[in-house]
Amino acid sequence: MKEENKKKSVSKVTKKSTTASKKTETSKAKGIKDESKKTSPKKKSPAKKTTSKTQESIIEEKNLETKKVLEKMEIPGLIKEEEIVLKTPNKNQFTKGQENTIFALRIVTVVLATVLILVTSVKMFIEVRDNNYSERWVNKSYLTEKNYAQSLTCEDLANIVNGEDKFVFVTNFSEEEFELEKDLAKLIKEYHLENKFYVYNLESSCTVKATLDLQVENFAKIPTIYYYRNGLLNYKVEREDQKMIESADFQKLLDIYGFKKGE
Repeated sequence: MKEENKKKSVSKVTKKSTTASKKTETSKAKGIKDESKKTSPKKKSPAKKTTSKTQESIIEEKNLETKKVLEKMEIPGLIKEEEIVLKTPNKNQFTKGQENTIFALRIVTVVLATVLILVTSVKMFIEVRDNNYSERWVNKSYLTEKNYAQSLTCEDLANIVNGEDKFVFVTNFSEEEFELEKDLAKLIKEYHLENKFYVYNLESSCTVKATLDLQVENFAKIPTIYYYRNGLLNYKVEREDQKMIESADFQKLLDIYGFKKGE
């Protein structure tokens, strides 16, 4: 028993000694690491900064030297910075000029618009006035005033019937005939008959001569249209009833003799 107790005490002593030795080893290792941290030098980069600063200062010195040399040389055509600043336009002045031009353009457009409105209104007034029978149209022909036909006198009748394709409109210039002339004007324009259509206002003093020159017996039915070809009367636009002729009756004449629109 005593021997066994001795062995146990010996083993305990050996274990304690081993643990103590391990602790001393770890403490030594830590000390070495701490010393290495203390002794290792930190990295420094002041050299690069100083070199970059020195390079910038060198570049600035060179630029100053080149400027001085250029000023001394006085090369013709060389523009200095001060001159460039003086030549640049003032922004405020430029915008004011633009505003003035825009204002002027607005005034011009307003004036042109008002003139255009006045012109169109005057044209509309004239068209309305001309398309309505009034004192203005007394003893006047709508066709001749609007250049759709040519007027004839008693002396012109004998010569005008000669030639090809002549139309003579015999009228008394009444209000009803004014409306008829407006309708005839459309057909004259569509068939391009402005140089072939004539208007004769029947005169009491020229009745006998007119019947002979126009190759008719009388003027019982007025208004009427006579169509002449090669100096001869070919067709009379008349109605069998007592009504006044219409533009459709003249259209019938044009269809019979083969007149076409636009020719």
